[in-house]
Amino acid sequence: DNMRDAARKGRLRARRQGSQRLSSAQVAQIVALRQAGLKLAQIADQFGVSKAFVSLVARGLRRQYDPSVEQVA
Repeated sequence: DNMRDAARKGRLRARRQGSQRLSSAQVAQIVALRQAGLKLAQIADQFGVSKAFVSLVARGLRRQYDPSVEQVA
C-alpha cells in the first residue's frame, strides 16, 4: 500500500534491482556520458535507472562494456 502511494505521488524514481535492462550500446553510452562530465542524476534520468547504478556502470563494477557481446533484452 505504501509503495502504491509513493508511485501515485511520483516518488519512485529507480526501477527495482534486476529489472534494469541495458544493452551494451547503452552501457557504452553511460560510460561516455560520465567521462564527458555529465552528472549521475542527468544520466540516471535519461536511462530510467538509479544514480547508484549509473555510478557502478561508469566505474566498471556492473555491466562492463564488451563490444563483442551484444545482449538482447
